[in-house]
Amino acid sequence: MQTKAHINFDPAFRWLTLASGLAILFLVGSICYTLVVGAMPALKKFGFGFLISQSWDPAFMEFGALSSVYGTLVSTAIGMLIAVPLS
Repeated sequence: MQTKAHINFDPAFRWLTLASGLAILFLVGSICYTLVVGAMPALKKFGFGFLISQSWDPAFMEFGALSSVYGTLVSTAIGMLIAVPLS
C-alpha cells in the first residue's frame, strides 16, 4: 500500500534527478567550451601538430606535447589497472 506522501515524492525525485543530470551536463559542456576557447591562441600559433610533435626547442619556438600526452595516458592506464581490480 502506497501512502500519499510516497506518491507525491516520486515525481519530485524524478524532477530533482533530471535537473541534477542536466546541471552536470551543462557544467561539463561549459568546462569543455572554456578549455577550447583558452586553447585557441596556442592552436592558432602552433597548429594541431603541437599535439603530435615531440620537438621542444624554446630557442626556435618549437613546442610539442606528445611526450606529455603520452605520459599522461600511460600513467592513467597504470592507475586504472591498479584501481579497477581493487574497487
